[in-house]
Parts: sequence; C-alpha cells; structure tokens
Amino acid sequence: MRHTLILAKGGTGGFTVPRCATALLILLCGIFIWMREFIAFEVEYPAALDEILKSEAFSDRCAKPAGRDDMHLTLNFLGEVDPSVNQAIAGAMDDICRVVSRYRVEYRGIGAFPSRNRPSVIWVGVTDSGETSKINALLSERLSILGFPAEARPFHPHITLARVKCRLGEGKLERLFRDWEEKSFGFQEIREVFLKKSELTPQGAVHTSLHVSRLRT
Repeated sequence: MRHTLILAKGGTGGFTVPRCATALLILLCGIFIWMREFIAFEVEYPAALDEILKSEAFSDRCAKPAGRDDMHLTLNFLGEVDPSVNQAIAGAMDDICRVVSRYRVEYRGIGAFPSRNRPSVIWVGVTDSGETSKINALLSERLSILGFPAEARPFHPHITLARVKCRLGEGKLERLFRDWEEKSFGFQEIREVFLKKSELTPQGAVHTSLHVSRLRT
C-alpha cells in the first residue's frame, strides 16, 4: 500500500506527498517541538542588589541588569530537549530532592565571567555548606544516564546580575568590584528545584516552569 500524507489545498481537494517526504515532515516537526531547558532554583530578589545597580558602572547602560522577576540559579543546563524525556528528568529531580533537606544560602560578593578585566556577565556569589554543589553533582550523574553530558567547566554557584553589552571603563570596574566584592546581600531558604523551559522573544527570554521538586523537610 502506498503511504501518503494529504495536505489541504482549499475546497475539497488536496494533494499527496510521497512516503519519503512524509517521513521528513514528521522528523522536522519533531525537531521544532524540542525545548531549550535547564534546572534551577528561583531566587527571592535581594533588595540590597538595587544599591549596586545605582553605581557608576551601570550609568551608561553598557551593563544590562537581569530581570528581577525571573532571577534564578542554574543548577544544570540541558540545552535542546525532546519533551518525551521530561518525565524521566522530573523523576530524577524528585529522587534527588527526597534525599536533600532544605537549606539556606547567602548571596555574597560579586564577580565576572570570563574575567573582571573584560566581563560579559557580572554575577552575585552564592555560598552555603555545599548543598548546591551536591545537588548539581547528583543531577549531573542521573542526567548523564539520560544522555546529557556533564558540563566541562567546574560548577560555580552564582546568579546573573547583569550582562555587559559594551566595554566598561576600567575605573568603573575597579570601583564596582572593590566596593561590592565582600558585601552580603542577604539569605534565602532553598525549598524547591524547578525544571524550566526558555523561549527567546523580541522582549528577551521567557522562562516557564515545567516541573517542581520539593526538598526534604
């Protein structure tokens, strides 16, 4: 039997597509529904960060602050994900969160990637007793079984404060890091871990939660 796909052409008519073209269309549709995903915990925006954003380094708009309503700490970046794998990812998250208790983090100091001299990202440090790195390591191990390779770079817990779009004056950078590198911006209890998808729009990235796992009480 000849396998064809009937495509609408208006009215009651249509035209057929050979089996090989049908397979290609199905494959392309599958590619286009893949989602860009990551695992993170959400950050309760520390009001003390507003003082940094008033500093001279941000006066000429070379550094664009991250949106405070969607601030997060990325635990594992997954990249493009077939939605059919999400259930297995969620199961791995649930398993890990059942053995890790709620804990407290401190937001302290600032730094930059790839370097302070030529930053592309300005970040706020995250310190704890090792729990965040433990979750990252446990997730990386489980995700590798699902086909997600571990990050080549060492895990460095942080939240993105701003992205640098043009060259900041060296004097401004020196003062920025000097004034804020040891500053404490507050504490937060970590209770939940989220699987999120990221969609790029003209207004910026939109992040939507797909699953939430709760840490042990």
